[in-house]
This record gives sequence, C-alpha cells and structure tokens, in this order.
Amino acid sequence: MCDTNSAAYATAVPFELEGQACLLVSSEVAFFAVKQTDGKQLWQIPWKTQYEIDAADPVVLGNQVFVTSGYKRGCALMEIAAGG
Repeated sequence: MCDTNSAAYATAVPFELEGQACLLVSSEVAFFAVKQTDGKQLWQIPWKTQYEIDAADPVVLGNQVFVTSGYKRGCALMEIAAGG
C-alpha cells in the first residue's frame, strides 16, 4: 500500500500487464501500479526525491518501467510483474 495520500505531478500512465489493464501512478514517495477495473494495488516502487517531487512521467514498455527525476535521485529501469 502506498504510504502517502499526496499525488505527485506526473501523469498516470495506462499500460497492460499480464493481460490486465493497469495504471502506473506516482505519489510524493513512490510509483505504484493499480488495476483499472477495481483500483487494487499490484505493486509499489519506493522513489523518494530531495523535495518529494515526482514530476516526470514514467515510461512503460512491455514488462519494464523507466522512472527518472531530478533532485539528486537519478533514474532506474525495472522489470515488473503483476505480483511485484
């Protein structure tokens, strides 16, 4: 479960994972995926920046997610699955 209720600046990104319609959403301290059908969270990637700002839209391609930000955080490319 995401540990903050505050949304970040990045746009929610629709994608499909293992046949499920999903959204990749950012908060102040994490990126997380939810199912579009019921909003159930599938997984979370902790991503805290110096000022708790995630403004760059994540990029999803197949089963990979690329996230990036300034504020002394950098970037990451991660492999994802429905279970985490």
